[in-house]
Amino acid sequence: MLKYRAEIDGLRAVAVVPVIFFHAGLALFSGGYIGVDVFFVISGYLITSIILGEQQAADGFSLAKFYERRARRILPALFAVVLACLPFAWLLLTPDELRSFAKSVIGVSTFTSNFHFWGESGYFDTDAELKPLLHTWSLAVEEQYYILFPLLLMLLHRIGRKIIPAALVVLALASFALAEHGANNDSAAAFFLLPARAWELLAGSLCAVYLRRTPFPLADRAGWQNILALTGLAMILLSVVLIDGDTPFPGVYALPTIIGTVLVICFARADNFAGRLLGLRFVVLAGLISYSAYLWHQPIFAFTRHAHAGEPSALLMIALAALSMLLAYFSWRFIEAPFRDRQRFNRQHIWKFSGYGLLFFLLVGGTGHALRGVPERLNETQQVIYEVSREKNPGSRACSKFDPEKGLRYQQCVPAGDFNSRVLLTGDSHAAALVGAMVEALEPVAVAVTQFTNSACLPIAGVSVDGEVDQCSLLNDAILDYANSKSEEQFVVLASRWTLAFEGSRFNNGEGGVEKGRDAEFYPLGEDEDMDDLARRQALTEKIHAHVNALLKTGKHVLLVYPVPEAGWNVPNLMLKHGSDHFASEYGSTDYGVFLERAGAAMAALDGAGNHPRLHRIRPHQWLCDQDVVGRCITQRQGRPLYKDDDHLSLEGSREVAQRIRDIVTSVTAQ
Repeated sequence: MLKYRAEIDGLRAVAVVPVIFFHAGLALFSGGYIGVDVFFVISGYLITSIILGEQQAADGFSLAKFYERRARRILPALFAVVLACLPFAWLLLTPDELRSFAKSVIGVSTFTSNFHFWGESGYFDTDAELKPLLHTWSLAVEEQYYILFPLLLMLLHRIGRKIIPAALVVLALASFALAEHGANNDSAAAFFLLPARAWELLAGSLCAVYLRRTPFPLADRAGWQNILALTGLAMILLSVVLIDGDTPFPGVYALPTIIGTVLVICFARADNFAGRLLGLRFVVLAGLISYSAYLWHQPIFAFTRHAHAGEPSALLMIALAALSMLLAYFSWRFIEAPFRDRQRFNRQHIWKFSGYGLLFFLLVGGTGHALRGVPERLNETQQVIYEVSREKNPGSRACSKFDPEKGLRYQQCVPAGDFNSRVLLTGDSHAAALVGAMVEALEPVAVAVTQFTNSACLPIAGVSVDGEVDQCSLLNDAILDYANSKSEEQFVVLASRWTLAFEGSRFNNGEGGVEKGRDAEFYPLGEDEDMDDLARRQALTEKIHAHVNALLKTGKHVLLVYPVPEAGWNVPNLMLKHGSDHFASEYGSTDYGVFLERAGAAMAALDGAGNHPRLHRIRPHQWLCDQDVVGRCITQRQGRPLYKDDDHLSLEGSREVAQRIRDIVTSVTAQ
């Protein structure tokens, strides 16, 4: 039987606390997610130690016994947490969110959560922190390892025990190579899937192999043990504060965490300082309840965020972290511990409990998904708001995603027929959000709308996010060629999230609405992030002016759509959770001064494009800000969302822009 080591429970505490504080959004713990990697190494060490020990015992290793232990350890607390989530999910989640939650419950029931969240989005994407069961991806990785690894060890043991270390090393190196490649080429797959994570569990397995052959190595040199164990602990803690969500992971940058954990497991022991530190009573207790703490914290944080208009305060999140530890204690004491007692629950009880529990949650998840998140829960007002959140741009996919190999898709994107004039719309997803209202406003006056847009593309030639030629720069070159060769389009509309391009950072409205996501600074082609920010903005301004002038030289009328005020929170979702059918004008609004300060550089660049008679300007903030409510930018009017998320205008919100475009077009064509 595996000898109990208090320092391992202490190491669990070191793993779980940073994870919890990372999910709480505390800046100091920007790399707190590496706590999961520590858990992986510990799991690999423990299960390998158990399997190798039983293989050498008289009665041998039993798969049934192994999986029984895993079921006792993992499922009771997991079932309790998922069950507790169900009423909160029903009350707080929108239909789309509830449907996604239902799919994650299916993932929990089938040990495939990691595949579900890999398919939905990345761990660090905008809405990840709103997913109550996001953290179960790591349980799925471990469960998949538990299924495969014992079979591998049984095979290797049959072939010959001497090859086990070499085989594990080869597999670990192959997995690490895959992780490093994936971290830089397919980060979501590398993060969520077992093949790129197996090396971390295998590192723990190799610890078990090593310690079985040389229990507590360097036994005659206790000082070295202490130094190595403390060094390992320092490597883990430094990783917590030095890496962040932008770090390519889990490749080379995961090595300090994994090596550090290996050093602690191999060299911390009860009679040295590192072992005594990790063996402190309160540290060990935190480690004992770490599994339950890991299970409870993410649903508590996620549902709290759903219930708040914006990001909860740091003080509240710290209080919720403490609550998760309290719940974890009771969960460990009254759920985990009893189910591990074979006198209270025998093997048959565990198999029945596990089977019925997994089937129940599979049915719950399947029903929620099949019923599309049960939109019937919503009242009439909420139904209207919900439909806004589901708005899709009416333009075809071919017109909103540029493929350099196929070029501009004239057949799909240039309307056929006789029209008095034509308008070419180009830009990013903010431009695409205008398509529906533009078609609605312009087709009745026999004006066609041609759409050539691409998400995250500034409609300016010679720039890109990283300063290298990409599909955005190629699209803008193609549009200039098109404008030069085609006379049908008399008008070109340039619309984009100009503010993000200039500022680079996501929006914080200062009132709790904090947009998540990666930064997106644009650079002139040939430049990179080493470029001075002032010089970058100046160069970006010059590129805008050059692009506008190039279009004007083709004889086109150019319509510049100025920055749309960002909201900072998902407007329809905010309204759905309002709890009332009445919305005051200021509800969901943001500070006008914050908008002016943030959008100042972008608007100055657009202002500087000159006063050519064929250059026209449309400023959405003129009717969204400082009108309905003094000093505020509205996001809804009379209960109808003007945004379909946190920064894209809804059909309702874009109608005013479309009407201004129509006024300009009809005025010009009437001359």
